[in-house]
Amino acid sequence: MKPSLKMIAQALGVHPSTVSRALS
Repeated sequence: MKPSLKMIAQALGVHPSTVSRALS
């Protein structure tokens, strides 16, 4: 399982939705 988007977003200091769009 991939790391949680929330965890990634927290580490990068961005919103989870931003991370989702970046990964899609």
